Amino acid sequence: MTIADLTRSEPEAAVRPQYRAAAAHPALLAAIVMGACDPGRQSGNSGARGFTVRDSGDVEIVENHAPERPAGRFWTIDPEPEFVLGGNTAPRGEAGDSSHLIWVVTGLARLADGRVAVLSAGNDQLLVFEPSGVLSRTIGRRGRGPGEFERAGRLQYLPPDTLVVWQTWMGAASYFDTTGVLLKSRPIDLGRIMEQRTGANAESWMYPLSDGSFMLQAYRSDPNFTHAPGEVLRYPPIEFFRFDQTYA
Repeated sequence: MTIADLTRSEPEAAVRPQYRAAAAHPALLAAIVMGACDPGRQSGNSGARGFTVRDSGDVEIVENHAPERPAGRFWTIDPEPEFVLGGNTAPRGEAGDSSHLIWVVTGLARLADGRVAVLSAGNDQLLVFEPSGVLSRTIGRRGRGPGEFERAGRLQYLPPDTLVVWQTWMGAASYFDTTGVLLKSRPIDLGRIMEQRTGANAESWMYPLSDGSFMLQAYRSDPNFTHAPGEVLRYPPIEFFRFDQTYA
């Protein structure tokens, strides 16, 4: 896997807010912007710079508009990567190091010390690379025991030294330090979640937040939802719910 650095043609202060907001889940960002914003409340005159900052209660929301660039100029990707991750880089015809292979990346974080953590869902492992791209540590493995993963879904980085692997299908979240030591395992009580909200089930996606709470994506129950044969199938509306650590 190669990660290339963006060549920015705009001032850093103008580009960075767009780049951060774009990293959010698009559906989640759209739902929050449309459902939670008070259009009459804005902070700063940032609309001219391609984004608008809004305040909804205690939540600061950044809404992006068209990409910001001079006429005729666009962002480009540098042909030379900043660093290369993975060990399958042997010359053609020779075997690479299969222990370094990354399959189905579902999480990526740059740590405070410059290392890069990659969650490889294809082999249910968390890989930590040095800034040079050399693999320094492998955390976890496929299984059902403490610190093991069945379906590694999301990676959460809690600076400066905690990595959290959230599993799909409501599996337990595992907290590690950056040396690979398992700090704790947090079970997810699907029964309590389903008691709170209809439409939530084992396949609902979770989006962890830094304070220990999480957003849950669920389809809204619609008893009149049908589609005739041959029609384009459109799914019921999606709702997002925030649960704290007590499942409130």
